[in-house]
Amino acid sequence: MKDNATEHERFVIIQWDREGGEESTYVSSGVKKTLENKCVMCHNEVASVIPDFTEFEQLKD
Repeated sequence: MKDNATEHERFVIIQWDREGGEESTYVSSGVKKTLENKCVMCHNEVASVIPDFTEFEQLKD
């Protein structure tokens, strides 16, 4: 949910995605940490309707 991450964290994720969402910058950009701390509580393998963000490969899809 949008409210779980701060405006800055959402900006960083969007910017990372717009720049190609490369695995090489997934960790260094802070995207992985934000997703782990703010998103995967809902976006995980047991979520049936929303995307799974637990692994980079699934996120990239």
